Amino acid sequence: DRHWDLVFFSYLHSYYEHTKVLSTLFRQRGITTVAGGRHANHFPDDAQEHFDAVITGEPESNVPALIADFEQGRLQKRYALPSSGPTAIRPYRYELIDFEHNKVRLPGIEASRGCPFRCNFCVLTGHERYRYRPVAQVLDEIQTRMRWNPNYLGLMKDAFIFLDNNLGGSPKYLRELCEALIPLKKTWGCALTFNVLKDESLVKLMAKAGCRYVYTGLESLNPESIKAMNKGQNTLSEVDAVIR
Repeated sequence: DRHWDLVFFSYLHSYYEHTKVLSTLFRQRGITTVAGGRHANHFPDDAQEHFDAVITGEPESNVPALIADFEQGRLQKRYALPSSGPTAIRPYRYELIDFEHNKVRLPGIEASRGCPFRCNFCVLTGHERYRYRPVAQVLDEIQTRMRWNPNYLGLMKDAFIFLDNNLGGSPKYLRELCEALIPLKKTWGCALTFNVLKDESLVKLMAKAGCRYVYTGLESLNPESIKAMNKGQNTLSEVDAVIR
């Protein structure tokens, strides 16, 4: 029963059919829909059949251009302006996070995008180079922009998550980031590749900087499977030692 002028969709591949239905329902009500994200980037021709416009580049350069065109009544079918670089990544709209109804939600931040590895099952492979924001820019967002979860007697008031695909894409950058995070005394978690966990000194530095959990992909304990995935950063002979 609500009406919007413009609705943007970014979705997982597995949700594409459902997203097409939602877009159709909105368009039947006269609402303009836009598809963006990695699926739209890989399959723009198909997406263009179900959305009024498709963004195949990064949002920082393309979304403002699309909105300007929409306001002037000259919306294009496709937007593919080049990236403005990692320094152009905008802070999240933290004021829109609803902690009252989502009591365990944590604020999230991007320090980097992409991944340097080429696992053959990953949507990033062959399409995105690894790039990262200046550490000072990341810290400024955490200190001056981020809003914290006040629930559960303040137990999560200093906790956040990194939304990066692979925060450890550059161990040198991760070290610099962790050193800068130590004085903030925050707690956080992230996703990164297994090779980072083999560096004990870096893992200890992450812990000192406030890291309390990591998400990593072992994928398989079968050497042939790892080889078939082109996941050379996973050394199975070291898995047991790393986990211990």
